[in-house]
Amino acid sequence: TSAGDFVFRNFLTLEDQARALADYSAGKGFKRFAVLHPQTNYGVELAKHFDLAVKERAGAVVRQAPYAPGTTDFGAEVKRIFGVKTTERMEGRKKVTEFSQTVRIDALFLPDSPEAAALIVPYLDYYRITGVQLLGASGWNSSAPLCSSATTASVVLAMR
Repeated sequence: TSAGDFVFRNFLTLEDQARALADYSAGKGFKRFAVLHPQTNYGVELAKHFDLAVKERAGAVVRQAPYAPGTTDFGAEVKRIFGVKTTERMEGRKKVTEFSQTVRIDALFLPDSPEAAALIVPYLDYYRITGVQLLGASGWNSSAPLCSSATTASVVLAMR
């Protein structure tokens, strides 16, 4: 490496991870992306590299939403990214709330820990977000389950 003859990199750079995810996504025909990232150096930089890598492959990040580190309620961010429309109606005396997605996204990139991603995924189910691929960085390489069996999203992480 540039640091010396006997210096070896043990981890992928943020840029390498972003490129790997963009390559995978391009191979699957994905063109429209959203990024939900923490307002940390890691989250901001990885989101930036991902945006550039997607553009190089003729895709677009059409929605992006940052959140404060330690956030546990992602309802507003998920609704904004997917353009969730809420309708309410009465069935007898019972109020029924229905959600519909108005913005089509092929893949959602979540450059955060698997624990944070596991907090986000249930909101996709709750707001009836379907057909979206979840993309994560190498930190998702964990034995902890990210999604419940009810989750409609599939998961890919950046590893080469």
